[in-house]
Amino acid sequence: MLISVTCVFSQNDKTYVDQLIDEFILELKDKGIDQFFYTQRYCVGEIVIYDLGNNQRCISKGTNYETYFFWEKDEIVYGKKIDNCGSYYPLIIENKDLITFMNFHFQELRFGFVRPFISENRRKVPSLRTPIYACYRNFQFIKGDETVGQTYNTRSTTTEPDMENVNYIYNSNLKIVLFDRLLNTAIENIELSTDLKRI
Repeated sequence: MLISVTCVFSQNDKTYVDQLIDEFILELKDKGIDQFFYTQRYCVGEIVIYDLGNNQRCISKGTNYETYFFWEKDEIVYGKKIDNCGSYYPLIIENKDLITFMNFHFQELRFGFVRPFISENRRKVPSLRTPIYACYRNFQFIKGDETVGQTYNTRSTTTEPDMENVNYIYNSNLKIVLFDRLLNTAIENIELSTDLKRI
C-alpha cells in the first residue's frame, strides 16, 4: 500500500511581518483609533514551523517575529497577533490595565530607556563560558501623530550571581520593564485562547 502525503511549505521574513504591521496600523487609523501600542518579541536566529492545517506548514524565514497589538474601542480592549506566517483575528482582552498603564505612564515609557547589561565579575576571574543572549523586546506606542518606542535585549533586565548586572536595579524600576511584565499575562492569555485563529 502506497500512501502519498503532500505538504505545502511557505516562508516569510521580517519584511513580510513589517508589511502586515504597516497595513494594520493604517487599518486602525482608518477606523479612527489613533491610540494603541504593539510589542514585538523575537530571538535572533530562532526559527519556528507553524502548522496551518490542511497539510500546510509555514516556516519563519530567518528569525521568527511575534507581534502583539493592543487598543481600545468603545471601552473594550482588543489584542491581535501577527507573526511570520500572517495575521490573527482580534480578541477581546478582559484586563484594561494595559491601556490604563500606557496612558498614565506615557512620558515615562517614552523617556525611560533600558540600559545594557554591564557585568561586575564578583569572582574576579575570567568567565569560562558566556551564553549567547539574543532575545529582544521592541515597543511602539502610538498617540495621534506621535510614535515613541524602544528595543532592548532581555538580558539587560536580568542579573547573575557571579556576574552582577550593574544596571539591574535601575532597569527593574523602569516603567517599560514593569509594562513588559504586565504584558506577559495578556500575551499568554492570547496564546492559550481557543478563539485565536488565523485570518
